[in-house]
Amino acid sequence: MAFFNTLRNTLTKHFPAGIAATAELVVACHRIQDFLVLDEISESDKPIEYMSSVFSEKEKEANGNGVLVSVEKPIKRVDDREKGVFIKNMSVRWNDEILEPTLKDISVCVKPGELLAVIGSVGSGKSSLLMSILNELTVTSGSMEVKGKVSYAPQESWAFISSVRDNILFGSEYNEEKYNKVVHVCALDRDFKLFPFGDKTLCGERGVSLSGGQKARITLAR
Repeated sequence: MAFFNTLRNTLTKHFPAGIAATAELVVACHRIQDFLVLDEISESDKPIEYMSSVFSEKEKEANGNGVLVSVEKPIKRVDDREKGVFIKNMSVRWNDEILEPTLKDISVCVKPGELLAVIGSVGSGKSSLLMSILNELTVTSGSMEVKGKVSYAPQESWAFISSVRDNILFGSEYNEEKYNKVVHVCALDRDFKLFPFGDKTLCGERGVSLSGGQKARITLAR
């Protein structure tokens, strides 16, 4: 009987689960393979920056009588202090197989210290605009320059397996005054009262299950 019970568990539980896991493994391997065979982004795709330099170029232009004359056109001075994100008439698409551009004729200028909010309906291209700034999309026309350094903070909130306080501090030194102020600003006071051990409550697989709003507030506090 013990042998038949073991055989029954193997055929009814473990074998179907193994088939499902194998199917997921194959799909995951195909996705990884598709990513690895993508074309490398060339460093030349990034704009060349010159610090406080002036250039000029000479061209041959024809006047009304058909005589070639030499003209000199100054090129705009590029100052290293002119930092920011500069987009002019940019059109982008996710890959070469898509004929229609994901974004078309986008122009925007964001300088350090400025706040820009991009609003729109679902699928209007807000995330695609961010991805194009990160050089994840192919620019088909126009120009996009990122002068200086930029950081990207995605909207996905997450928490690792540890206490709520550790998730907020994230390795930083504990400062009670600053910590309490941040917790209050991020509206976590009520959440701490609901947790069994306050901010020392363990979250993650072995702890309490955080709601989407709680994860967002903890990530904001971090």
